[in-house]
Amino acid sequence: MPGENDDKTTDDGKKPDDDAGIKPDDDAGIKPDDDAGKKPDDDLLSTKVDVQEILDEYGLDSPDDLKEFVAKLNEQRGKIGDNDLEVLLENSKTLEKYQAEWQRQDEEKRREKETPEETIARLEKEKNQALNHNKTQADKKKKAQAAKVILDEFETTIDTVIKSAKDLPESYRPMFRKFMGIKNPVNEVDITDKAAVRRLTKSSMKDFADFAQTIIKDYRAGKMKIPNVDPVVPASADAAKGKEPKNLKEAKAIMMQSAAAMTAKR
Repeated sequence: MPGENDDKTTDDGKKPDDDAGIKPDDDAGIKPDDDAGKKPDDDLLSTKVDVQEILDEYGLDSPDDLKEFVAKLNEQRGKIGDNDLEVLLENSKTLEKYQAEWQRQDEEKRREKETPEETIARLEKEKNQALNHNKTQADKKKKAQAAKVILDEFETTIDTVIKSAKDLPESYRPMFRKFMGIKNPVNEVDITDKAAVRRLTKSSMKDFADFAQTIIKDYRAGKMKIPNVDPVVPASADAAKGKEPKNLKEAKAIMMQSAAAMTAKR
């Protein structure tokens, strides 16, 4: 009968279809066909990767080189990345202890085969070699320090001249310092590292383009004036007419007239 089951309830007092008023197809508002035909990797495939840019970045010549490069990185990750740093350090200390013991044993074996005089001579020779090595290292350090002092003086002198140059705009000074060799990455790049050279070249091209734009903006803003260029002055009336000298005397005369005209103009 109509309405016979309208007031029927379950044991917990709810009607059969009263479960939060949610209909069977209203599951969070998602329609069954919303993701139909979409593969899990579609979003990843839609991302564009500039392979050539990666090749240039790491100094690689082809996609095959890139595959080999990634494979080597993966091998290194397996050998190093999976090990604990503290374990590696402890192993290094243990190895040093073994090497010290091996060195002691090797020394004992040497002395067994040597006379006391030979042992003394060998130890004296090894001592001198160690002293020479230390002296060489100390000399290198002194030379490096002296070179740094000279470089600092060089940079200070250039900076002093730049600061006193009233006709050099402030915006031009960083590029001029690089031009003079101060903090110029060209001085430090490893010329055998193709990737580093490519990166430096690209960054330098950008710096140069930015500097050119700075000059253009200054001209437009009236901060810089176009330099005056003297007009071309004909050597003489005869030269203006295209008359060629007939002999050396006429050639000298035309040259003197040209020089006099240029001097008079200035």
